[in-house]
Amino acid sequence: MRFKKGQSGNPRGRPVMSPEVREALRAGGEVAVRRMGDLLDDDAAWGPAGWLSPMEQIKLLAVAHERAFGRAVAVSLDQQFPGAGDRALASDQHRRLAALIPKH
Repeated sequence: MRFKKGQSGNPRGRPVMSPEVREALRAGGEVAVRRMGDLLDDDAAWGPAGWLSPMEQIKLLAVAHERAFGRAVAVSLDQQFPGAGDRALASDQHRRLAALIPKH
């Protein structure tokens, strides 16, 4: 089946999850959080000689950080903030006004 332009491929949305499945996932989530905490506390897992590979160490830390502090927000480096672009203009206007003031 081909999708029509401008039409959702999933018009009915995500299927409703049964309360039993939702509860089972929550219970499993608590176990996952405890196991992640155990891994984070296991000093033998970390460092160059750790039993976790360097890639696994980085992934575990990234997931733990995301869960603790939320996902990072993308920031544009050319984002303009109020007043950020006006400084050069204000400085130029200040110089022109200063030149108009008579010197004694």
